[in-house]
Amino acid sequence: MIVGSTLGALKHMDTETAFSLLQELGVKTVELGVGGYVDTTHANPKVLCHSGNAVRRLKEQLEAHDLRISALSCCGNPVHPDRSVAAAHHQDFVNACHLAQALGADTIVSFSGCPGDSASSKAPNFISTRWPDDFQTVLDWQWERVLIPYWREAAAIAASYGIRRIAIEMMPGFCVYNPQTLWRLRDEIGSAIGATVDPAHLIRQGIDPATAIRALKGAVFQVHAKDLLFCTDARNENGVMSTDSHASPFSTRAVGNGHESAYWRGIVKALSDIGYDRSLTVEYEDDVVPINDGLPLAVKAVMKLL
Repeated sequence: MIVGSTLGALKHMDTETAFSLLQELGVKTVELGVGGYVDTTHANPKVLCHSGNAVRRLKEQLEAHDLRISALSCCGNPVHPDRSVAAAHHQDFVNACHLAQALGADTIVSFSGCPGDSASSKAPNFISTRWPDDFQTVLDWQWERVLIPYWREAAAIAASYGIRRIAIEMMPGFCVYNPQTLWRLRDEIGSAIGATVDPAHLIRQGIDPATAIRALKGAVFQVHAKDLLFCTDARNENGVMSTDSHASPFSTRAVGNGHESAYWRGIVKALSDIGYDRSLTVEYEDDVVPINDGLPLAVKAVMKLL
């Protein structure tokens, strides 16, 4: 495994400056944001997909800073019940596949998305329990009528561009949010579907990341290095499902600012045990420490783990 980084937290920097900083920190791979809800400052497909010179320039910048692409991130909701949102995020996915082919990248990171509860819905409906029975009816409709057909088509589109690694980021709010739902989608679509493991999203649900990683053996395509700590008072009072932005039960932290190193060594060991040998990608979203101070420390902490 090697250390990588996403670029979202560096959107205030131009590409040259961001790459120079990452090289200085010892980062070896980058996950470039290309669409959906993800910032596209450093790899805008609307520019790159229509300009061979721009693609060539980006490749030269990567090479000059000894960086490789671990993945392109296009995390959106292509099954959103608002057809305009769904269409825009689907086009972002197609553009991501086109750009991945041009850049020689092999992995697209995405969310599974979340539909509404019926064909007439206006907003997504995330179901987190099987009862009352209405919820199971909605789940069946979401998966059988929307999610599976969409990703079957999307995987075929990706394959037409030579992309056979779609790394679904498991996150609450979307239909694929844990190992069980990831395997359900992979079993339906095939080996092109894999997981992006972000321990913060798993910890938030009460999932042990190391256990989840072992359950995902053979299907881990990308890993984000990001931590999460619960705010004990808020969690004890209102649990982990609170939507109160002023009293969140958790805080996103960088590696090194959250759980102790032994906890993270267990995560890295689990990755090693399942044969994962790609990037451990720092996704800097620390709620407390500013990026200028925190990113170097986070990269250093990940390097120590490796």
